[in-house]
Parts: sequence; structure tokens; C-alpha cells
Amino acid sequence: MSGMRFIKTSINYISVILMGYLILLISIYNNFSKIWILAVSVLILFLLCLLVKAKGDSKINYKKLWWVVLLVFPILLIIAAISLQVDAIHNWDFSKLYLTAYEYVHNKSLVVDYYAKYPNNLFWVSCLISLYKFLELIFGNIPYDQFVYICIICSCVCVYITVIFLHKIANLIWDDRRAFYVGLGACGFLPLYLYAQYFYTDTPALLLVTIFIYLYFKIRSVKTVKKYIFAGILAILAALIFEVKVLSFIIPFAVLLDSFTKIFDKKKYFCCLAISICLAIASFFALSSFSNCYLKISDAKKDKLEYPSTHWVMMGLNKKSTGGYIQSDVDYTYSFESKELKKKATEKEIKRRIDKMGLGGTLYQVIIKKSYRTWSEGSLGGREYVSRNPARPNNFLHNLLAENGKYQIVSFVYSNIYYFIILIGILLSALFAIKRKNYELNSLRLSIIGLIIFMWIWECNPRYLLTFVPVILLLGADGIGELFDAVKSRRK
Repeated sequence: MSGMRFIKTSINYISVILMGYLILLISIYNNFSKIWILAVSVLILFLLCLLVKAKGDSKINYKKLWWVVLLVFPILLIIAAISLQVDAIHNWDFSKLYLTAYEYVHNKSLVVDYYAKYPNNLFWVSCLISLYKFLELIFGNIPYDQFVYICIICSCVCVYITVIFLHKIANLIWDDRRAFYVGLGACGFLPLYLYAQYFYTDTPALLLVTIFIYLYFKIRSVKTVKKYIFAGILAILAALIFEVKVLSFIIPFAVLLDSFTKIFDKKKYFCCLAISICLAIASFFALSSFSNCYLKISDAKKDKLEYPSTHWVMMGLNKKSTGGYIQSDVDYTYSFESKELKKKATEKEIKRRIDKMGLGGTLYQVIIKKSYRTWSEGSLGGREYVSRNPARPNNFLHNLLAENGKYQIVSFVYSNIYYFIILIGILLSALFAIKRKNYELNSLRLSIIGLIIFMWIWECNPRYLLTFVPVILLLGADGIGELFDAVKSRRK
């Protein structure tokens, strides 16, 4: 076996191990509380296999049927986003960015301390300010509540276009039939509805990532000149993804690694790669300048308030939590007067926590508690987020979909079974890839591997999986599709 073949095969084996581990962990952790979800998910897949085996090949026009889905989906999306709307003044980070855009455009007094602490949000708040300024230039004065509705619509558009491109990616990889079911599966994925109202970094990054994946698969089928153009666009998108949501850059990085394994297959990949890296660096500097064009933060304020990256590593190691956000850690880091002092203090605290927990305790915190928090929630945390200060707490959809709703058990069962079937599909995808020596989706598997490892290191949150939904759905669809194809071949 050649070196490159060994690396490609290893990616599939690592995917099997990690996904198998996650499925087992979610099922048995916390006193086997979700083992029934695994059982029901396996039963549903079994029944679907029986159905596939029993029925003949259908003559459905999947292209026409997809247009019907595209007409219905945005209506459902907007209804869900408006019905589940939360208070956009007193809420989590998205409301802070909305309010900053409003205050800047209307010459209100601005407090920039938040952005000195978390400069990762500077780019997106600059985008929101630009949007607000543009809207007022065209339509005149726009009150804050109207701007919030415009943001909801913009976020829904991001989700809608994401699904369109997800279907296009599936069409590049498979046929019209499977592409239709991938698109339909995305339309049934509850987190997309739960997060559709937030025009925060998640839904724009979700769209950018999906377009990036589409172009990466498309570049394989175009001629040399177009390859260079596509490589340039990929580079700009990679820089944009980095600025909008740094975590999502795992996907372009995984694509870069996957490209290295293909250099020995196709020499022209090297030129595309070189162009991409140069353009990505240039784009990054241009976008960084845009991030600082509105909010001016002095170097002194940055040094006093900015949190070092070690802060989020420290939070993930807090034994009192499951590796997520914890206010006492935020207060601890804030108490030091400079970024350098903050860094030294958090590094010291990281070492203290590891020493106190020991090797076994640290592994338990990182690989078990954090993995469970990150990967066990079928709604990716969305049911909890729409429960925070809801604007319409008594309507039917809130009672059905929010974590504190009267009928929340329905959405809990639906989202978790749906999600579990997808996770099983990801595991099956890697198993079939090993059997058939298929490495076409290795860039997606590398993305999942990178995400799992990163969540072991960083402060974790199931919401962080949202921008990886295209990867999760495509791999899940691949595994389930391969299973059904295997069942069909036995029928023949």
C-alpha cells in the first residue's frame, strides 16, 4: 500500500472509531438515558431497508419534485423563525451585535468593551452596520424592531440558499434521486428552523461553508483554466469563512489536507493550491481591514480587555461544568489587567486543573463529558436557545419546539431520532468507504475528525455544530444511501 493510500484509508478507519465511540457514548452515558433513541433509530433504518427491498425502482421525476420542495421550504422556514422569535435586546451575543449596529447608525453612545474582549465578532458587526447603513440610505429611518425583522429574513435566506447548494453538491456526487432525498432531509432537519431567526455568525458561515464545499467538488470536473478561477474563489471564501466564524475554518483546512493527498494523482492541483494560498492571505488582510473600519478600539483597551485563546481551553477544563461557557471563569480571566497577565493566569489554571484531575479525570472531562455535551443534542442546542426570552411564548410552535414548551417532548423525540439516524449514516459511510476503497468524501470526514478533536480542546457547545450541518448531512446521506443500495443489490 502506498503512503497516500495508507493516509486515505486511515482517515476512514479513524472516522469509524470516532463515530462509533460517539454513538455508543450518547447511548449509554447518563444512565443509558438515550439508549432507546439508538434502538428506535436502528428499527426505523431496518424498516426502511425492508421497504427499499420490497418496492421496485420508481419513475418519479425528482427534479420537478425538488421544485415543489423549494416552494414550500421557505414558507415553513419564515413561519418558524417568526413564531420562535426571541427578544433581541436582552439575549445572547446576537442581540449585542444588532444593538451595536443600531447605536452606530443612529449616533448613539457606543461601548466597545465587548469587542475588545471578543474581537472575533468585529467582522460580523461591521457587516451588520454596513447593512443597516445601506437600508437607511435606500428607505430612510428604520426603527430597531424593523431591523430585527430584516435580519430574520436575511438569516432565512442564508438557510434557504444553503439547502439549494446542498442539493447541488449531492447532484455532483450522486444522481437526481439521492440528491432529492438529501435536500428533503435537510428540509426536515430541525436545527435549521430553530436557528433561522439569528442573523449571527452561524447562518452566514453555514452558507459560505456550503458554497465552499460545492466549489471544491465542482472543481474536479472543470477544465484547467476554470480550475484556477475556482481555486481563486475558494481562497476568497476560505478567508471569509475565517473572518465570519473561525471554527468553520476547519472545513477549508480539511479540504487543504485532502488536496495534498491528491497532488500525486493530478499534478495540476499544485498550481491551484499555490494560487489559493496566495489569494487567501491577500483576502484575509483585506477583510481584516474592513473589520476595523467602524469600531475603533485603542491598543490600550485591547491589551486590557482581550481574552487570550487559553481562556476557552481553561473553560473546557472546568470540572464543575461539562466543558461549556461558565461565568465564574469569565470573571476570573477578566480580573487580570492585561492580555499577557490573563494568558499567564489561564495557562497556570489549566495546568492546575489538569494536575488536580489527573490523567484519568482529564480524559473523562475532555473525551466523555465534553463529547456528550457537544454531540448528544438532536436540535444542536436550538430548542434551548429559542427558550431564552421568547417574544411569543404562548404560540403553538413555541410550545412544540422550545425546550420549555408544553409539547416539547414531541420535538425532543423527533430531533433526537432524526439526528441519531444521521450519525449512524456517518458511521456507515466510513464503513462502506473502507469496504469499497472509496476516498471521494475524505475531505468531509477530515472536517468531522477535526471538529471532534477541536471540541475536546476548546470550550464546547452543540450550537457550534451548526456550520458543519452540510458535512454531517452529506456523510449521513452517503452512509444511508450506500446501505439502501446494498439492500437493492441483494434483491436483484
